Amino acid sequence: MAAHEVLTRADATRTLDAISPRLYKLRSWLHLHQFGVPTLRGIVVDGWSREEEQAVRDFGDSMGTGELLLRSDRVAEMGKYPRGGSIVSLAELPGVVVGHIRDGRVVFLLEPVSPFSDLYSVNSASWPSDEFIIHEIVGPGFDASDLKRGDDSPHERYVLTKSRYGPIPPQRLEHYVIGSDAYRSSWMRRAAKVGQMLLDGGFRPASVGASLQEVAAEGLSAMDEVLLLEHRDSYRAVPCQLIESVHDQVMDLRQRLQGGGLPGEPFALSMSYVGPGARPVYWDIVWPRFKYEGDTAISR
Repeated sequence: MAAHEVLTRADATRTLDAISPRLYKLRSWLHLHQFGVPTLRGIVVDGWSREEEQAVRDFGDSMGTGELLLRSDRVAEMGKYPRGGSIVSLAELPGVVVGHIRDGRVVFLLEPVSPFSDLYSVNSASWPSDEFIIHEIVGPGFDASDLKRGDDSPHERYVLTKSRYGPIPPQRLEHYVIGSDAYRSSWMRRAAKVGQMLLDGGFRPASVGASLQEVAAEGLSAMDEVLLLEHRDSYRAVPCQLIESVHDQVMDLRQRLQGGGLPGEPFALSMSYVGPGARPVYWDIVWPRFKYEGDTAISR
């Protein structure tokens, strides 16, 4: 497979025809493009020839940046797959991409949205036997992996009946908001995770023996990525209009999946609101029975 640039719905359709039907995470991102759901533009590669390297560099140049967001997928994905969502410079990409390809992975490189700029991230789950949809949220400075990987518990949770917002909105069956003490503990876990991410990425703090939380504070300040640091003590509840938008998107997706001959419920939809303008970015659709082939556990 040559490199496939994905900017439009037509690009997504062509790429779907070229890749394995068992690359579920990658295919779900492409289906989001097909459905017109807000997601990131990208380029898909499963090799690293001179032509593919040039295609990636051209794509990076077209984004006006010297770095890209790295994600990957693999046929017969297993539980201990490498974390994606890291920003990689174009200079470092060859070594990183080749390592993934040697492990049998297909790489998709996206617009470089920082994992430290998420205002809110939401995981939404819809099950056929239920008359409701569950939305779990983490707040400013956290990211979608905190929910998807089970790195932390939700800061907020909505359970809403299966109807779109309109003259008669869905019924709210449950609404949970984390307390201050639990949030501060969650913040400490997130800061430690960020500190380790920064160390793994080559950041070296000024103080020898600094805690991971101190590394996070120093590194995020140096990068002017201070969203997490600004929300240390208490959780700011998600604005209602953001949850309304996600809920309607899940309702629409239920119909689109059925109409498109794709697996329907149960599924989970992962997204983030990114940056000061709360840009919606949908990451992927997870069908529990396809999460790990050969793994009987149903896990998001």
